[in-house]
Amino acid sequence: MLVNAPNQITVARIVFIPLFIYFLLSAQQLFVYKILAVVSFFILAGTDFIDGYLARKFNQKTQFGALFDPLADKLLVYSAFLIFVETGKLWAIFVILMLARDFLVMGIRVWAAKTGKIIAASESGKLKTFSQMLAIIFMILELPFWNLIFLISLLLCLYSGWEYYKQIDFGEI
Repeated sequence: MLVNAPNQITVARIVFIPLFIYFLLSAQQLFVYKILAVVSFFILAGTDFIDGYLARKFNQKTQFGALFDPLADKLLVYSAFLIFVETGKLWAIFVILMLARDFLVMGIRVWAAKTGKIIAASESGKLKTFSQMLAIIFMILELPFWNLIFLISLLLCLYSGWEYYKQIDFGEI
């Protein structure tokens, strides 16, 4: 059901990601764009928690939400990371490792769904997403220790990927 509030919030988040990208790309030209990038990112990241909360509280979980909510997260996070790679703030290999983990986890979830199993988001996966979003805010504002927060998010990314990988029952393949 697309017309419930959590799904509408998810769709709005995806629709407004290009605005965030514009602000982030313009942030090097004018300081006001840096502030707009942070504010728009904060709002878009915040709606991730709001739509999930509403879906659980009002029992409005849907297959659409299960698919598009994590997709919206990844579009938001990786749009920022790719811009940071392009501007030389991040090394591409780190973003490639994160993307590889996400593709692995998506594959595991698809395989599990075909065998009738549901693999829910792990706590380490949720912490990974939060730490990635925090790192992005620190990176936009060029705050001290942004690189440490990014490194923590990379390690959480790899660890949570390992946790998902361990859930595979290779006897069923």
